[in-house]
Amino acid sequence: DKVSDLQLTQAKLIRDGEKLAILNFGALLAEAEAAASEVNACLVDMRFVKPLDTAMLAELMRFEHWLSVEDHAVNGGAGSQVAQWLSQQSSSHKPQLTCLGLADEVLTHGTREQVLASCGLDAQGLIAQCQRACFI
Repeated sequence: DKVSDLQLTQAKLIRDGEKLAILNFGALLAEAEAAASEVNACLVDMRFVKPLDTAMLAELMRFEHWLSVEDHAVNGGAGSQVAQWLSQQSSSHKPQLTCLGLADEVLTHGTREQVLASCGLDAQGLIAQCQRACFI
């Protein structure tokens, strides 16, 4: 069952891939999974913001790009935590991080699906972001 599968503070590798790692925080896992499959990206369900699974992040340093995905405000969100951790690493190779989430502005009203699509957080929007990040 899903509850017994949950390891507190540990992220879960959903799929491995090339060039790009998608770090999913929250309820956009299905959209992130569709995008990861389409562009052959690694997908990690981070599951926890505090504390971050820094062991998993260290394993992901091999990728050229990271896409942090969250369905709430990107300012001060999970991606910001990842950026802070990444900035403290002494590695000569650091992935380029793109943080995706909701802008710090009033959003157009609509269904959840409509709002996510307008913010580029649906599967098609995430695929486009992956392609931009990796020039594919």
